[in-house]
Parts: sequence; C-alpha cells; structure tokens
Amino acid sequence: MINFCKLFKFSKIVVPFLFIILLTYREHICRTNSEYISWDSNVQKRFPTAIIIGSQKCGTSVLLHYLSFHPSIASNKYLETHFFDSVQNNSITGYNSYLRKVPFSKKGQITLEKSPNYFYRPEVPQLVHDYQKYLQVKLKFIIVVRQPLRRAVSHAFHSERHGKLKITNLTEVLLEPKNHYVRTSLYGKNLKSWLNFFSPDQFLILDGEKLARENPVKTLQPVEKFLNIPTYFTEFDFFINTNKGFYCYRYLLFCFPTKTGHKKYPQNVTENGIQFLNSVFAEDLNLFSQLSGYYFDWMQN
Repeated sequence: MINFCKLFKFSKIVVPFLFIILLTYREHICRTNSEYISWDSNVQKRFPTAIIIGSQKCGTSVLLHYLSFHPSIASNKYLETHFFDSVQNNSITGYNSYLRKVPFSKKGQITLEKSPNYFYRPEVPQLVHDYQKYLQVKLKFIIVVRQPLRRAVSHAFHSERHGKLKITNLTEVLLEPKNHYVRTSLYGKNLKSWLNFFSPDQFLILDGEKLARENPVKTLQPVEKFLNIPTYFTEFDFFINTNKGFYCYRYLLFCFPTKTGHKKYPQNVTENGIQFLNSVFAEDLNLFSQLSGYYFDWMQN
C-alpha cells in the first residue's frame, strides 16, 4: 500500500529541487523551432510581414529552408502555417492564433511564413488584406512559378503519393474540367485575384525552374533585396551534389533528401493532352506576364 505521508514529504524535497534545475537550464529546455525562448524581451513572437504564398510544387520548401539560414529571417523550416486558408473568423482572436503558429524572433528579424495554398484559394486575398489593415504594415509576398504543365503533373503525383488520388490515366485526370491540378497552375488568374487587393510592388515572382537547376544564390539575392535585408548568401555557400543532382548548403552540409523532386513519373500526358493543356496555359501565361511584368524562357511553348 502506498504511504501517502512519506510520498508527500518526499515531494516537498524533490519538487523545489526540480524547480531549481528548471531555472538553471531554462535556456536549454525551452526551445521552439530551434529558436531559444529567451527571457529577453527582444525575443518574442512577431506577426509575419512576408509570406511565400505559392505555388505548390514549385520549390517553395527549398526556398524557405535556404532563407531560414539568413540571420535576418525567422521562419518555420518544416511547418506550413495554413492560417488564412483554414480560418473563418479573421478577428483579433484569430490573429492571436496566427501568432502562436509562428516562431520566436529577435528584434530586427523579419518573420516569414510559407503556405503555398494561399495563391490559388479565392477567399485568401481578402483575408490577408484585412490582416494587413490590422497590422498597418505593407506586406510582402513571394511567389514561385514553374512551367505549368510540369507543375500540374508533379502536383498530381504528389497527391497520389499522399493517398489523395489514384492515377489510372494521367491525361484524363488533367483534362477533367476545373480540376485542382490545372487550376493551381493558372498563375495569371490567381495573380489577378491578389492584385484586386494589393499593389504590384508588393510581389516578388521567382522562377522555380531556375531555382532547381542553378546556384540558389541567384534566387536568394533578389529575395534579400526585396525584403530589404543585408546580403548574406554568396555563390560559394552552395555546391552541386552530383549524387543528388542539385545544390546543397555548404556550411551546414544541408541537402534535401534524394526523394525530393521527381524527374521521371510512371505515366506521361498524351501528345493531344499536352497540346490542349499548353493552349490553356499559354493564354493564362500571357495574362500573368501582362499583370506581373515577368517573362521566363519556359513561357514560350
């Protein structure tokens, strides 16, 4: 039988002792997203003022992970916040919930979040605009795009790997009216929705094809300029890993796993399907170029 009197006396000794240990090692125990939760008031949760809003399967995860190494940026490397595409009540209470989702930051750092579903969800621009009015800060948005048909194919097989789709005929999946994978690749249509609420100078648009094949510094330095933060990355910071086939960050020997990115798929789109989809994308890319002022070499079919 448990002797509760002895247990109570024991707890009176042990609990204060554990409390002393907790105070002594609080800097090591209290960690969130690899950021120490400091008792310094300069380290706290701050609302994001820069957001990577899309597009999915265009390299946004790679981009965010590299940017997380920048000392002027605080971000969740592995977590997509999905605040504006999952909440209905965009109130102060909701914003407090948003704050809980972001990492701690130091004074002078920019809090950056990534949720690539934001770009194509029609309700999100209005919600983000309301958030901007609440902050009274001009937000900055980063969009990564790539060749739209390749993006759609990648997205479809991504859904299959995660059990959301069973592909028996890839062409039929992509030719289905208003299907999710083609709709997400309509950059012009999606950007137009955002420009109804925000000015063009609030957007930086990056070439995901370039990010995949060239030294990442060529993509990261324009981001540094856009966010108005000190130049940190250099060409020497990255090296090509011949075994993996893409660039790695030298100082932390960081490389994405070999399963990241897929050059070959078990099915291809038929020639007729390619011609039809490229005609759809060509019209939208023309709109995208007119709205954004950007033109990439892969826009020419």
